[in-house]
Amino acid sequence: MKWCALTVMVVVVTLAGCSDRDDSLTLSADRLGPLQLSEQTRISGPSLQALFPALQVHYQRAEGDSLAYHYYQLINQQGEVLFSLTSFIESAADIQAEAVDIDLLQIHSAEIPDQYGIRVGEGIRSLVAKRDSKFRYGAAHHHNFIGGGKIWYSLSTQQLAATVDINPEQVSLEQALEADLKVTAISWPEAGW
Repeated sequence: MKWCALTVMVVVVTLAGCSDRDDSLTLSADRLGPLQLSEQTRISGPSLQALFPALQVHYQRAEGDSLAYHYYQLINQQGEVLFSLTSFIESAADIQAEAVDIDLLQIHSAEIPDQYGIRVGEGIRSLVAKRDSKFRYGAAHHHNFIGGGKIWYSLSTQQLAATVDINPEQVSLEQALEADLKVTAISWPEAGW
């Protein structure tokens, strides 16, 4: 009987240590795991690597519909992008800066929950049930968003393609709730674009 109890305990301990999800990496209004989030937070490739040694830091300078920007992706050992950080280049000094501000942080993986327990892939109905606050709902370039405070959620409208024009500006909150649109990213400190 003692051997059986010991075997069960070893299996339980082993399984508990094999979880794919690291809940110590949780997004809140003021941090993502060890990364303090504020208007004064400055980041660089080396500082991100020091904070997240188990992740690969990928950096590029890019351009889009907006200003040029510094773009960091943090990638796990399986090659999945867990989150990204964007810092806009607003002056010549920003181009060569050793450390930059965080203008937008986006969670791209279900591996990282926010402080409400919401993860990428969840539906808007679950999101509304878990968050006890007033929301702002709107449209961005290719998706809709909902959120408040410093935590925001991008919602995919692709599942509505058969029923309505997918122009995000034409998707009402009622349609989003009825279709249970899925969270495609969680962002800080504002909605992603």
